[in-house]
Amino acid sequence: MSMFTARKAATGTAPHGSRPTRTRWTMFLLCSGSWPSATSTAAASGMGSLLGFRLLLGAAESPVMPAGGKLNAQWLPARERGRGAVLLGGGAPLGAAVGGITLSTLIAWTGSWRISFVVVGAATVAVGLFAARYIRNHPAGHPRVNCAEAEYIARAHAEEDTAAPTDRRTSLLPYLRHRAFWAMCLGWMGFNGVFYGLLTWGPLYLAETKGCKIQTIGWSTLVIFGAGFVGELCGG
Repeated sequence: MSMFTARKAATGTAPHGSRPTRTRWTMFLLCSGSWPSATSTAAASGMGSLLGFRLLLGAAESPVMPAGGKLNAQWLPARERGRGAVLLGGGAPLGAAVGGITLSTLIAWTGSWRISFVVVGAATVAVGLFAARYIRNHPAGHPRVNCAEAEYIARAHAEEDTAAPTDRRTSLLPYLRHRAFWAMCLGWMGFNGVFYGLLTWGPLYLAETKGCKIQTIGWSTLVIFGAGFVGELCGG
């Protein structure tokens, strides 16, 4: 919880309009931070260093959901944010699907998982540069948003701010009294168990038990998590 609070503070993920944010460049910085983390992982020489570098990578990626949630709140009216949240959450299985086939192909071509990590890290920085160039913190600042769209979003946000309580400060304790909070936590635990279980155990099972080659494992990952992405879009 403290890590989540810290990264919220770093990314400016307060409700829209409450204070200035730097979400646009946060997306670039987290992508840039992933490159040295991935490169360091490629230089790991043992279990301890591998674990440490993977933890560093996780810390570099931690602003993704808070920054994405902030953009969702700034760009969409409240009644349309469910769709944005589904697209944001769907990025996890989509990334695993595309990343699985990409990494397996790179490993097959180069013969080295270390080189593949460096290449993927560099590609992540390129994505970050594109995001920093294309994304804007607010719709009014984007050249492809017309005046009618910007006014529609601003009006919806103003209505939401008017209906919101003046004092938005709260603590964790009120949430602990709601069953929905605990149901959400349990559901997220179940999701993570399945998601990361398939992501880590699945390739190992296919390689050691079924004798699959690296290319086959990559395509299997694409199918499994591609289906997860479609499921999120349909179920959300």
